[in-house]
Parts: sequence; C-alpha cells; structure tokens
Amino acid sequence: MKTLSRYTQSAKYAFLVAFIAMPALAAPVAKKPDPKPAMGPVTNYAAQGGVRQCLGRIDQLSNFLTAGTTSGASVFINPREPDRGLTSVSMEVQSNNGLSYVATAFSPAATSCDGTYEAITYWGGSCDQVAASFPGFKRVTPLRQHIQTLDGGPYAKVYLMPAGQGCISIKKETVY
Repeated sequence: MKTLSRYTQSAKYAFLVAFIAMPALAAPVAKKPDPKPAMGPVTNYAAQGGVRQCLGRIDQLSNFLTAGTTSGASVFINPREPDRGLTSVSMEVQSNNGLSYVATAFSPAATSCDGTYEAITYWGGSCDQVAASFPGFKRVTPLRQHIQTLDGGPYAKVYLMPAGQGCISIKKETVY
C-alpha cells in the first residue's frame, strides 16, 4: 500500500504540474504595453492633487522652462475642483542667463488645456543689450513709456523694463 499511495500522490502531483504548465507553454506571451513616459516632479505633484486634464500641458511647460537648470516650485491647485479649475505654478529657475522667477497658469478648455507663463529675469546689461538675446523677436511699440516690447508672434512677447544699471525681461508666452 505504501508504494501505491506514493505512486498515487506522485501521479496527482505530476498531473497537477502538467495541467498548470501546459496552458502557459501553449499560450502566446502578451507584450506589455510601453509605460507612459515619466512625468516631471511638478506634474507628479499636480496629479497627486487631483489634476488630470492639464497634466500634459503642465509637463510640457514645466519641462521646457526648467530643462538644463536648477529649479524649485510651488504648485497651487483649486481645492474645490482640481481637474476643472485653474492650476498655477511658481518657480525659481537658475540658468546660464541668471536667476528667474517663472509664473505659470493652466486652465482646462473644452478639449484640451490652455497654459501661459511669464519668466522674469534680471540682466546686468542695458535693455538694448538684453533685446539682442531674443533674436527671433522684433521690437514694436512700448507698452507705454518705459517698458519696451519685443514681439515673437501672436502668442509670445518679451517686455524689457529698466532696473537700475540693468534690465528686467518678462517673457510671456501662451499655449493653446
């Protein structure tokens, strides 16, 4: 009986292993979908706060504004409707051009998300010297008397404001 019992148990085990293993060998291995690209830290924070519709735009602008820099940010999310309200980000950005304060805002639209930013930078040179740093922008009528305007097209402007011996640039761009 001992031998039969061992055989029965071994046969049951072999059957169980064969039954479980055979479908796995016969079934094609499904390819896992490529994971979504990693989001930056600002976008991750917005996602954790409930923002969904504007994540792509937040990631696009925050990555563009901080690429190759050292930066820090503070994110403001609508507490009542995080996915339907305005999301804003304030950033400190240290780049080769110097230190900048960058303010962004993101608003859900019917089928996408609108975004805007203003990058404010102090430059040691005159505003005429700073204007040369924006070769794709054309000098147009000042805002009033002291703030020069450089036009980069319908959605981008640079405003230049004298500040002591230097100049403050305010680059503003809107993305729809």
